[in-house]
Formats: sequence, structure tokens, C-alpha cells
Amino acid sequence: MKPSALTNKGNGILRVLQTTVGVSLPVVSAVDKKKIVVENFNGIWDTGATSSVITKKVVKKLNLRPVGMTLVHTASGSGNQNQYLVNIVLPCKVMIQNVKVTEGILFGTDILIGMDIINLGDFSITNHGGITVMSYCMPSYHSLDFVPEINNGSFSKPDKKRLEREIKKVIETRV
Repeated sequence: MKPSALTNKGNGILRVLQTTVGVSLPVVSAVDKKKIVVENFNGIWDTGATSSVITKKVVKKLNLRPVGMTLVHTASGSGNQNQYLVNIVLPCKVMIQNVKVTEGILFGTDILIGMDIINLGDFSITNHGGITVMSYCMPSYHSLDFVPEINNGSFSKPDKKRLEREIKKVIETRV
């Protein structure tokens, strides 16, 4: 698979990571691939969600039929919910086929991208300069580890001083 990536930059610090996400009926055969109709929905990326979730709006728009049920646990309680098979098309034009998603109630969005999708690639969130940047690459491209950069002194002296000031500021606001 050829690597593909997306980046989403905020106009400041973001509290919600949003992108457009395509959803289509699942692919059953090679003939089906040519007939795929992708509908775009507002999506959020949630590292706290084990699996991806769609709303009743997505179910109705695509005329989806349940393939089973599963017990879900949310902040508002537990219960059985319908599951569906769909294709997920990420903004980086990567289609993940035959994803089992659960129907749920979401506020302000139609699809929640959970760790079942996020774990297929590399995902990062940075907030340098007060700007949130979310980046995702699929398949996994390389590891991102800040510890060696800091411990091995690969930061310039001005960057290191700036980091020390920012760390001190964070510590002071928590005390």
C-alpha cells in the first residue's frame, strides 16, 4: 500500500479533531468497487473510543442493514446497539473496507473515528505556537518519540530555553 497522509491545522488550540469522512456500502466483489457511492459526513477523531461509531443519519442516508448487535459502554450508560459493515474513506483518500461500526448517538457529528481506524497508521497531535496540528499517515510510516530529541540535545539552545519557560509556565498554572 502506498503511504497516504492528512494534516488538519486549527486556528488555535482545538478541543475537537474534525475532518470530513466518507462512508459507503461495503465492498463485496470487484464489480462493487466500480459502483461505490461515497457520502461525506462530518467526523471526529477520538482516541478514547475503542471502535468507530455512526449515527442514525448515516444509517438512513446509506440505507444500511444491521449485521449484528453489540453491547456498548458510554458515559451515559450501557446498552445493545446495531452494528453495520461500511467502507470508511479518510480525507487522505484511503478507503478502509468492511469496517464494523456501531450505531450511536453523537452530538455535532455524524461519525466518530475510533482506535480501530486510528491504529492502522500513525497519528499525532501537536500544539506548537498555540496551533493544534493533527496528522495521520497510513500505513504506519515511522515512530515519533520526543524523549530522544530532548535528552540527546538535538534541540537548539533557544528552543531548549523556550521549552523550559513553557514547562515552568504549565507547572505554575497547575499549582
